[in-house]
Amino acid sequence: MQSKKATEAQRRANIAVKDLDDMFARALGAVNLAIKKIPKAVLDSIRSRHWSEIELATAGVSISPALMNEALKSFWKVQRDGGLGQVKAHLTLNTNRTEGALIGYFDGYSGLKDIYRGQTDLVTGPVRRVDIFLCEKETGDRLITLEAVSVSNSRTGWIAPECIDALLPDAHDIVICLIGAGQLARAQILVGEMQEHIGIELIATSDQSLLPNADFLITATGSKEPVVTVDEIGPDTVTLALSIDELPTEYFDRLTAEGSAILVDDIEAGKKLTIEGKSDGVVNIADFLANPPARGSGCAAHMATVGLASQDLAVAIAIFESLAQRLYDPLVKKLLPTPSPPQNPSRIQRMQVLMLSSNLDCLICFGQENSFYLARFNPTIYSNEVIAILLKGQTRPILIVNTLRKEKAEATPSDHIVYNYGKWFDVPTKGDTWDQAVKSVVGDGNMRIGHEDSIPMQAYLLLEHALPDATFTPASHIIQTCRNIKDEDEIAYARIAAELCNAAMAGISASLTCEGTEEDAVQAGWNAAYDRKRAKYPGGNLNGFGSREGGDFYSIKPWVHYGTRRFLQVDTPNTDKIENEAVSAYVWCAYNGMHAKLERTIFVGSVSAEQSLALERIKTIRAKVFSMIKPGVPVNALYTTTCDDMTKFGYFLPGRISHAIGLGGHEGLSINEDTDVELQEGMVLTIEPNIEVLDKNVTTQHSDTIVVTADGYEFLAPFGKNPVRGE
Repeated sequence: MQSKKATEAQRRANIAVKDLDDMFARALGAVNLAIKKIPKAVLDSIRSRHWSEIELATAGVSISPALMNEALKSFWKVQRDGGLGQVKAHLTLNTNRTEGALIGYFDGYSGLKDIYRGQTDLVTGPVRRVDIFLCEKETGDRLITLEAVSVSNSRTGWIAPECIDALLPDAHDIVICLIGAGQLARAQILVGEMQEHIGIELIATSDQSLLPNADFLITATGSKEPVVTVDEIGPDTVTLALSIDELPTEYFDRLTAEGSAILVDDIEAGKKLTIEGKSDGVVNIADFLANPPARGSGCAAHMATVGLASQDLAVAIAIFESLAQRLYDPLVKKLLPTPSPPQNPSRIQRMQVLMLSSNLDCLICFGQENSFYLARFNPTIYSNEVIAILLKGQTRPILIVNTLRKEKAEATPSDHIVYNYGKWFDVPTKGDTWDQAVKSVVGDGNMRIGHEDSIPMQAYLLLEHALPDATFTPASHIIQTCRNIKDEDEIAYARIAAELCNAAMAGISASLTCEGTEEDAVQAGWNAAYDRKRAKYPGGNLNGFGSREGGDFYSIKPWVHYGTRRFLQVDTPNTDKIENEAVSAYVWCAYNGMHAKLERTIFVGSVSAEQSLALERIKTIRAKVFSMIKPGVPVNALYTTTCDDMTKFGYFLPGRISHAIGLGGHEGLSINEDTDVELQEGMVLTIEPNIEVLDKNVTTQHSDTIVVTADGYEFLAPFGKNPVRGE
């Protein structure tokens, strides 16, 4: 039991801590005093960089619905009290580029939202870049600059729940329809990534005859023409337009004649909706919310939003203040270290950075490995197109599959959004064909879309037809650059695959010791690997990537060749008894999509002196190559070292000595004379310098799978007593 004196001391300490916290909170909350009371070191730290979404997340600030709600909860009151203002301007740079500026202030802050678009139409042009510059209104001092595509999209998404609260306050079990695609539509509450927040069933359809039944209709197309007719809007439907021209003028004539509510976030925009604007009953949202009339279900109404700079600034303020709190420890009045982005950010984060640097709005992947890379879905049998789409600024990839594969795609544990195409009983779809589904999801704006260099011609032509205003560009180099670095989960799965390879190689070696055949050795290796998987990893997936006409259910691939058959590289195992021969034993395995390989030269009985010498020399070369592996080393340096020794020994030179491995047994990065890519932490490679002298029946086949670490390398699953030499 504590003494009264100790208890009182603890109470005073708690009060002191609370006072410090309150002091700092008050300093951040009182706008005119906030910046003066934030320690200079904190301000300097925030001002020192242009904050990306990744950097903010690393510092503990997430661009989330919760942040939007907190940032904008007082927006309408501040607007009504005259505490904000904004203007817009835009400049056409050339035939397909526009720079736009939204300048405004919110309470004691001011700033600029800069928007760089891909065509002269400010509404429908694809956003290529958005930046926000936040300043202190009184002094003009810069406070923070942000990459703000996600901020802009999320802020747009905030308006839909506001509309429901204002115009359908007492409604239950409402039917909501969303028309649109692209960034505006994806920002709204009906996009797949928000389903868990709103708790309603989402159904994709292209049947506009359902529209009159909607309680709430959202148009988010960016179109300059109406996207519905007046007859398609139900008499009691509440509408929300994210672009001022998406609804027909006859609809507004109907609303004004009925005396229905027409709300706008900028009263000047009301003049675009009706002839007289405010005199026709157009009301500012802030004024409506201050004195809301009694409303129930069955009352038509409309809300329009043009997007206000002050809303973006309010979000930027919340980010700035939250960041300042996270970078300062009030207990010790000390600046905390500014977190840096992870050295090995996730594949989606890396891909977004590469897309940004390549000026891509969208990446579409058809290849089995690439679609799996983004969305983590493998149907095993690829009888229909499986398409993965990553949109700029989005953290969740979109997966488009045939309806037949929909349930498996949705059951696959991965953070992706699933849409389906193709008729299958009564399941709703995004279209009858995959290109219709892509158009529905991506939209038909003037976007710059990256695709694989090897995209089938038919698929390319269908894409061009579905998205006539898009610009297509090869992007395999982006995909491969991203795939060169493996995420932690990928490395973990590759380790298991390497462990299965080890089990298979042990089984092969044991069979050959018993003077078995190629067929015996292959069966022994397969059984050993599968037994290990079943005993230790029963829930894992061994599926490989199949084709349109067949599936790959078991990606345990051992094969064995002896004597001159070794030069065939790959052939069906035979049933000859193996005696006094050198044997090439190969094992490839994949676990949850990630490959590893292990290869060994095994002597069965006596072999030639030339063969023994070649194996000894390749072990020496391997040791030298392994000693060089660390981040920063050009991969062709490993090749040059190998070739120097092979030349000294009098052997012919190989075309390469290694390659990347991962979702494919052979990935794009090749360690040869021409590739000067530097090794990086997180790369997974095979190391396999080998010798071949055909006329003397001499060849070696030694290969191991390693991961490059911060200070060197690590075998994913070491095999043998001396894995460096392959012994």
